[in-house]
Amino acid sequence: ALSNMAVAELFLGHDHAALELLQRAEEVFGAAHNEFWVHMACLYRGVVLLQSGRCFEALPLSRRARAFFEQRRAHTKAIYAGILEARALAAAGDAAEAEAALQRVLGALAPLQAPWLHGQAQMLRGELAEARGERPAALAAYGDAMAQVEAIRGQINFDELRISFLRDRGRIYERAVALLAADEPGDAEAVWRQIERAK
Repeated sequence: ALSNMAVAELFLGHDHAALELLQRAEEVFGAAHNEFWVHMACLYRGVVLLQSGRCFEALPLSRRARAFFEQRRAHTKAIYAGILEARALAAAGDAAEAEAALQRVLGALAPLQAPWLHGQAQMLRGELAEARGERPAALAAYGDAMAQVEAIRGQINFDELRISFLRDRGRIYERAVALLAADEPGDAEAVWRQIERAK
């Protein structure tokens, strides 16, 4: 119940309240010796901290969660923690380590059918390429991320982590449109196609 309340607070933009609830949830799960949910609460705390701009606090939590879920062979949770780790590294300004973490994620994702995770990874891949000034690579990655979003748009069996990704999907379209609009001369038709695709 505490975890669900924390997720609700997160969606309302109440990061501080979400963090407090997740900390309490982690303590409750710890007292009950429920290590799986201890680390789920840890992962959620990492998400909230990163969204709050606290990447240096999110990083050790993401690594802790990733190591636990890898050991337990909870593949999708481990991959999500890896994406969080790569995002935290990028936010901390460590582009090389962020790229290395992303490559590990992409390797782990290869055999899985997990569009929401593929979409998250491709979105980050696009952001890293854009930061390096590699416009074609960024656009290709954003295109892949959009395709993954569109593949799961009609599904309703989501957990909180998938919902978080879908809620942030607008950022993929915004980045693609911004890159296309920055062209000289601009390709108005391509920009319009992306805007229509986002609807």
